[in-house]
Amino acid sequence: MRRLRTRRAVVLLAALVTITIGALVGSTVMFLADAEAHAADAALRRVQARALAWSGVQAVMAELAAQRDDLVQGQFPKVTDEWTGFAGESETSDRLMYQIVLVQ
Repeated sequence: MRRLRTRRAVVLLAALVTITIGALVGSTVMFLADAEAHAADAALRRVQARALAWSGVQAVMAELAAQRDDLVQGQFPKVTDEWTGFAGESETSDRLMYQIVLVQ
């Protein structure tokens, strides 16, 4: 009778340890998946910010190219201070702002 109780206790302890280890592994996998999702989101935002900056540079270059003859004659360039665009095809999508910053 005593052997049976001891065996049941060992089986119960083994089941408890197995469940605990399974819960820890599951929590770790969920944490790593969440961290991976945040890293992908950060990478996407970085690429979008870089593309937005480059499109702003291209917009200024296009304005300066349109004024090339005036610039050659010594006139000052006229550049739009701020633009607003949309990231998606609908007006409810994210707004993008371009703003000219003077660097000296």
